[in-house]
Amino acid sequence: MTLHDFYVAVGGDYAAASSSIGSDGQIVALLRAFPYAQDYAMLLRAMRENRWQDACESAMAIAHAANAMFCPGLKRAGDALAAALSHAQPEGDVLTLQESLAREYRNVIAAINGVTN
Repeated sequence: MTLHDFYVAVGGDYAAASSSIGSDGQIVALLRAFPYAQDYAMLLRAMRENRWQDACESAMAIAHAANAMFCPGLKRAGDALAAALSHAQPEGDVLTLQESLAREYRNVIAAINGVTN
């Protein structure tokens, strides 16, 4: 899969990513590093243990990384979950928001794994 195909798969904009990040090599390096970040694992652990502040911080970190990679669906999902977790007690349907983030995360990871550049 080309980088253009990657951005189509994740609903992103290759031209915007390219003009902001730089060369295709820099984009690929950024994308390839993402699966090694521990934010998603930390989010899942914090959610299981009802540590809402830690979960909120992990969701925000995922949204920030998604923004840097120009992956808007994952950014929206991370922002929505972080907003729901930003209170002493979570607000809204946190499990649905977590599932949405999980779907977007899996989509981005699968697309990253398909990049051949």
